[in-house]
Amino acid sequence: MAVVFEISGDYAMFRKFYTTTSSVSYPFPPPSAVGGMICAIIGETNNSENAAHLADYWNVLYGNRIAISVLSQTKWYTASVNFWNFKDPKKAIHNIIKHQFVKNPRYRIYVEGPLEERLLPFLETGSFVFTPYLGTAYAFANITYIGSFESIPVDDGTISVRSIIPLECKPKIDFVKTGGVFKDIVPFQMDAERTLEKSITVFYPSDFSKGTYVENPKEIGAVRVGDDTIVFLPRWEEEPS
Repeated sequence: MAVVFEISGDYAMFRKFYTTTSSVSYPFPPPSAVGGMICAIIGETNNSENAAHLADYWNVLYGNRIAISVLSQTKWYTASVNFWNFKDPKKAIHNIIKHQFVKNPRYRIYVEGPLEERLLPFLETGSFVFTPYLGTAYAFANITYIGSFESIPVDDGTISVRSIIPLECKPKIDFVKTGGVFKDIVPFQMDAERTLEKSITVFYPSDFSKGTYVENPKEIGAVRVGDDTIVFLPRWEEEPS
């Protein structure tokens, strides 16, 4: 089974790790951000009262896997955000940083694993322990429960996959039908010390309404969840010490 819910908002900003002065966003929440959203919903704490950098909630994510679909075509807008300069206020009271935002984003998240049972009551009632947000604390997320569905393997011919696809599953993409594909590196997994443990490379289409057409759905592990054909990302697994 897989628990499915949608996340939307007025804007989102999922900062790419290699940006510095100007903050550039991914068009979708990377897996590490989705993990944080899931734990916010069910109320897993990061224990930051003991140390500000802690992210202990990662300990409950191991053994679960997710898929991420983009339901709205990406619209970008850029704005300057005015921050207080606490490091050197005598030099300048404010730091003005350009941010790239996703406008009116809408995503669908699929969760499969031990956390399904814990997620269900919160999603069904629309009541969450911590406020989920879309990348930054000032981008509040609206969450809508879609349902719980079986994951049915797909072995058809060329088929449209609605989720982002990990490179490691080696998809055979029909570029003519898809019309254009992007490839990007996204943060996949952190540890309880908030250190990046793993990144993955993913494919996603230039036109999200069409999805990515692949010729080998069975080989890449494509499944039908409800009305959507998706590919799950790898399971979050605890790295050996």
